Amino acid sequence: SGLRLQDVNFKRDPALTKVRTHALLYTPELELEGFYQMDGEGSGAWSWVGASSISSEGAQKFSIKMSKVRITCELHVDLVEGCNRPESAVVTKINFPLEYGRVAFNFDNIGTVLGTVVDVVGRIVIDSQKEALVTIIREGIRRESPGLICDFWKEYISHPLEIHSQLRHQDDEWNEILNRENTDLYRDRLAEQTVEKVFRESILSHLNNVSSLVRKTLDPLPMFPLEFNFHNDVYRAGVTVCDVYLHNMKSIQNMEMILVRDKSLQYSAL
Repeated sequence: SGLRLQDVNFKRDPALTKVRTHALLYTPELELEGFYQMDGEGSGAWSWVGASSISSEGAQKFSIKMSKVRITCELHVDLVEGCNRPESAVVTKINFPLEYGRVAFNFDNIGTVLGTVVDVVGRIVIDSQKEALVTIIREGIRRESPGLICDFWKEYISHPLEIHSQLRHQDDEWNEILNRENTDLYRDRLAEQTVEKVFRESILSHLNNVSSLVRKTLDPLPMFPLEFNFHNDVYRAGVTVCDVYLHNMKSIQNMEMILVRDKSLQYSAL
């Protein structure tokens, strides 16, 4: 309950092919507890100190208490060459570096001999849990949107894709909006592909599932209250619209997304 967010960073590269997210969490105390079981035989120096047989005598409780804990959450998404595609948005890194001030290990019935190296055993437990957490997150992403996880890929070298090198869009108003900007504009293909993959592979399947919580949340979709002033030659009025809902989201079958940015990322058009 004492875990709090201290810092969040979100970075893009000039070619708009990489996303780097970095979140720092802090808690004054963190405790890891569970059960362990150890069985083995000592060898070499261990047998000389009376540890020819090593056993915890069944499952035993353990706890690891850490103070002043800083957890860094790192997530990288890149446009790469892989997954049988020349250009694909995939998750390339998930990591949770862990820093702490003090740590106390408590392993029941570990014995006096192994008690001298309990910190080694404890740190192995901590590292294994970090790896398990990364695996859980990767498999969760793979289950919901398998196209975002690619086991074999190589870095994709590309320059930003200028919008003027693309064919004009069929929406004339959209073309007019982009033409107002007196600067070079670029397609954000990484963002486009990421959102489209999540929609096709995850959201669309939920929308087609009657019992899905996502479908129940999105259809009907509550909208923000709307306020505006209206006037004509006869009268004027202030209009307030409340309890607005968007219905029939479940009927959506496809989505095409175009996201345009400038080099400074100060301008975006969707």
